[in-house]
Amino acid sequence: MLYVEDTDGTQWLRVVEVMSEQTAYDMVLCLYPDSPPGAFLEPFASSQSQEDLERVTGYDETEPPCSERLRVTPETVGVLWLHLGDFEDWGDSLILYPLRERTWAAAFIPHERIVLIRDVRLRDYLDAAGVKVSLEEPEAW
Repeated sequence: MLYVEDTDGTQWLRVVEVMSEQTAYDMVLCLYPDSPPGAFLEPFASSQSQEDLERVTGYDETEPPCSERLRVTPETVGVLWLHLGDFEDWGDSLILYPLRERTWAAAFIPHERIVLIRDVRLRDYLDAAGVKVSLEEPEAW
């Protein structure tokens, strides 16, 4: 596992950009369980059926509402850049999935200020792109 500490709130989106330059990904936005219906940021849409996707965060009695899969494109990344400051208030996690796979590749957890990247082989690629990654969990995590 690779860890990216996101102290300034922008590294998660940089990870999305860098990873999607190499491989195509879908992303899923999960809200907090108590988020109001319709709280999804455009272009995300609430999932009408809970696809059997591996989640990153969990809650005792309920799963957070999640969006449908949305392809990572320059346009969707651009929308996310516009809403950087809002995400932590209502977003539980943003998860990247390789196309047609149900296991996550990377996830941003804003309230933890951490990006998790499953494939350690991406370390050199991310480092070369200016994303500081670590094989060690952050102390406070």
